Amino acid sequence: MTIPDFQMMMLPLLRMFNEGQTQVSDCLPGLIAHFNLSKDEAAELLPSGQMTYLNNRANWARSYMGKAGLLASPKRGVHEITDLGRKFLATQPTAWIQVSSATFDLKAASSSAMASSGVFHPRVLRGRWFIRRATSFSSV
Repeated sequence: MTIPDFQMMMLPLLRMFNEGQTQVSDCLPGLIAHFNLSKDEAAELLPSGQMTYLNNRANWARSYMGKAGLLASPKRGVHEITDLGRKFLATQPTAWIQVSSATFDLKAASSSAMASSGVFHPRVLRGRWFIRRATSFSSV
């Protein structure tokens, strides 16, 4: 198996923070077990050679969940689940909803400069959708 992308890591990572983990590095062994990764896969480095793919993607997942309001960071490197994150987990989600650009409201989610240029960076698209999704969830 290859290292899952950051979207796939969001739900298991959020659950680990709900169970009391406070740092992404503490969650890595749990992610390795959850995704049944080999030691070689878990140790695979980014081209820079400075960080593993697993650590990188877990930190991206944490970052987007923070922007969505599901996690808070009371101080650098320390994270905790928010009430919104707990409410989300209470709905018993099985996976994050993936949205294709065909069904995505690009105008509502992108800046006018990006919309006029027709350029949409995948992380920006996903991040803004994710923020919008979590925000709409808070009114439920």
